[in-house]
Amino acid sequence: HLGEGSITESVTEDVDWINNWKQYFHQFYIDDILVIPSWEEMGLEDRERTVLHIDPGTAFGTGMHETTQLCIRQLRKYVTRETELLDVGTGAGFPGIPLKIVRTDLQVTLLDGSNKRLNFLSQLCGELGIECRCVHKRAEEAGLDKSMRESFDLVTARAVAQLRILCEYCLPLVKMKGFFVAMKGPGAKDELSEAENALKTLGGDRIDVKQIQLPTAGERNLIVVRKLSFTPKGYPRHGGTITKHPL
Repeated sequence: HLGEGSITESVTEDVDWINNWKQYFHQFYIDDILVIPSWEEMGLEDRERTVLHIDPGTAFGTGMHETTQLCIRQLRKYVTRETELLDVGTGAGFPGIPLKIVRTDLQVTLLDGSNKRLNFLSQLCGELGIECRCVHKRAEEAGLDKSMRESFDLVTARAVAQLRILCEYCLPLVKMKGFFVAMKGPGAKDELSEAENALKTLGGDRIDVKQIQLPTAGERNLIVVRKLSFTPKGYPRHGGTITKHPL
């Protein structure tokens, strides 16, 4: 016997939700980067830090999730002078914008299928005084665009999709000897096994897996793929085909 239970319901005004949730979101650090929401003040002790001011109420994602922070920390290791980075499905601009703040010599392209998100990111870049290229395309469209195909040293993806699907979205955009970095959870090894054919077909090789244990989220992995051969013509396929019939 589990005892008695009850269900209640109430109506919450939109204006209440828009403002009240802010009491639970505060500034935080990603190594030497301070991420601070627009309604909080920066302390004097943080004057020498790299500061990222955000208004998370206008875009999806705050950067506070442990997996986003892991991605930013690890990607900094692969960034060199004048690296051309493409952030696929950028959303709220993580990790592309924080990396641009830390490395101003980095050439960042933010790719997303939502023009609303890109308009926000364009405004954000203006407020931060940084330059990022915003491209409104689906990943499979970008992979067929001659101006973007095999043009980037580093391509990142935080999308919730199987690795073999992400490979077809992202590897056609990676230049020869460049890197594709995907953020994954505890099932990374299984996904790598399933993605073996996709990696071979699309030109990926020399796989490195960076594993870390997060305090509240457990195991997380960054899968780093080096591209050592050109992606054949015909890839990427149409988005529906990629998801329904993955390589």
